Amino acid sequence: MSPSRLALASFTVALALASVACKKSDPDGPAPQGSSSAAPSAPSAAPSSASATASEAGAPSAKATGTASSFSGKYTTEAVTAIAVPEGTKWKGEEGTEGTGEGTLTLEAAADGRVTGTVEGPLGPALVEGLLEGDSLTASFRRKDPADNGFYGTILGKVAGDKVEGSVAASRGNAGLVRTGKLTLSKK
Repeated sequence: MSPSRLALASFTVALALASVACKKSDPDGPAPQGSSSAAPSAPSAAPSSASATASEAGAPSAKATGTASSFSGKYTTEAVTAIAVPEGTKWKGEEGTEGTGEGTLTLEAAADGRVTGTVEGPLGPALVEGLLEGDSLTASFRRKDPADNGFYGTILGKVAGDKVEGSVAASRGNAGLVRTGKLTLSKK
C-alpha cells in the first residue's frame, strides 16, 4: 500500500472513530435534554444515558437472568499446528509450547447477564468480559498487561444446571501461536 493510500485509510478510520466518540454521552453526567418526556423503559441497573449510549453504539444488550452467579474451573489447551497460509506468504507460525496445558478460569455473572472474570495459567494472566444470555456464555479475554506479548481469545460455553462446558480459542497478537481447548466450570 502506498504511503498516500495508507495515510488516507488512517485518516478515514480516525474520522469514523471520532464521530462515534462524539455521539457518546457521559454516563455519570447530566441526563440529555428532553429525557423526562421520553417513554418509560424497562428497569435497568445502568443509568439511562449509559443504556442509550450502548444501544446507539450497537453494543450487545444483556438479557436479565435475574440472579447473579459465580463459576470457576479449569481449561485445557493445545497447539493448533495446521494453519493454512496463502502460497507465497512469508509469514510462518511460531513453534513452542507456550499457552498449552491446564489453567484456571473464574467468572462472575451479574443479574443483568454481564460477565467478568480472570484467566490464569498458560493463557493468563488475563481479564474476561462477556455476556450470559439464557444458557449461552460468550466472552473474550485480554491481557492484564498488554505489553507482555501474551494470549488474547474467546470463550464459548453452554450452562447446564450448575455446570458450564465449552471451548476456548486464543492466539498472540501477532497470531504466531494459536491455541484451542475445552473448559469445564462449576457454580461456586
